[in-house]
This record gives sequence, C-alpha cells and structure tokens, in this order.
Amino acid sequence: MLSNCIKNLLNLKGVIVKSIKNFENEVHICIEMPKREHCCPFCFTETSKVHDYYTQTIKDIPIYFKPTKLIVTVPQLLRLFI
Repeated sequence: MLSNCIKNLLNLKGVIVKSIKNFENEVHICIEMPKREHCCPFCFTETSKVHDYYTQTIKDIPIYFKPTKLIVTVPQLLRLFI
C-alpha cells in the first residue's frame, strides 16, 4: 500500500519502490525495475535470464528542501549467442 502511494505521489510508473531513506542532508529512494523479457541486442532472441545487477544513481528534484537521489537497481541480462 505504501509503495503504491509513493509511486503515485512521485509519478513513478513501471518500477518497484524498495525503500525510502531520509538522511539528514538528502533523501534516497531505492527502486528496481520489474523482471520481464527483453530482446538480446546481439542475437535478437527473447530472454529473461539475468546475468548480474548494477546500480544507477539519478539526481531528482528536492523533497522537503533536501536533495533527492533515485537509486535504481537494473538487471543486466545474460547474453545469448546462437
């Protein structure tokens, strides 16, 4: 329920809100992309196999006059070669 309220408040679509950390000087909103099939850019086959995850930090507009960062966990898909 809280996750849906935060997503609606921040207009975040197609992501999962994992946590919100309110530090003294800034706010971190940790989100991740839902797992789904993607097209491999090398062999053009559909795959949902995840090789690894990487984190990307994005600066956002301030919340409560504090700098805000979106910390996005993105799956790195397994490369398939035929």
